[in-house]
Parts: sequence; structure tokens; C-alpha cells
Amino acid sequence: MTEADRAAFADGVVHDVYGTACMVRDMEYAARLVLLPLLEPGEEGVGAEVWCRHLAPVPVGAILDLTATATDQSGRRLVCRVEARGADGGLVGEGTVTQVIIDPTRLGDHPDGAGSPDKGAR
Repeated sequence: MTEADRAAFADGVVHDVYGTACMVRDMEYAARLVLLPLLEPGEEGVGAEVWCRHLAPVPVGAILDLTATATDQSGRRLVCRVEARGADGGLVGEGTVTQVIIDPTRLGDHPDGAGSPDKGAR
């Protein structure tokens, strides 16, 4: 956990511990790593739901281990249970991340970054 992962808003750092928003980001990334090998060429994953429970403070400099495990895969939907543990193995966060496999052209994405912001999945 680095200083960049502290709880902060527009008016500055709230406190010197792991921010919940950063935990959610890291949980989504861990779940994405589970999804990547399942994608076929031309497919992409998008987040559909995140549930996170932040259980304990984590100070700057602490080592975290995030683990994502697929718990349900049906159709184009993948659900992962995600846990965040401190170096001592103690559970500091838990949750689930649901992702849906889509055709990225539905989002208006283009490899050159020229996607149109008004084109979205409808």
C-alpha cells in the first residue's frame, strides 16, 4: 500500500490508510486477471457490479495480497469472490466483482482512442 492509495478526496488526504475506493479498484483488477484468459479475440470485459466490505485499516507501506476466485460463470457473466489480506494473513477486505463479456465496438472504442463518448451499450 503506497501513499497514492490513501483515502483522499478533492480537498486532500483524509487519513494515512488504504482508501476504500483504492481497495475496490484493486479488487476489480484482481477479478480482471481471472477474466482475461477466458476472453476470445475481439471480446472485452466490463464491470457490472462490485460489492466490497472494508474490514480493517491498512497503513502506508503494508503489503497486501488480493485473491480473486471465480465462483460463478454463466453465459457471458463471470462472478469472482475477492479477498484482501494483510501480511499476517488477516482479512482486511472482501467482496465480489461481476464482469460481463461484450463486443467492445458496442462501447464505441477504437484502437486509436477515437471512440465516441456518446456511443455506449444501450
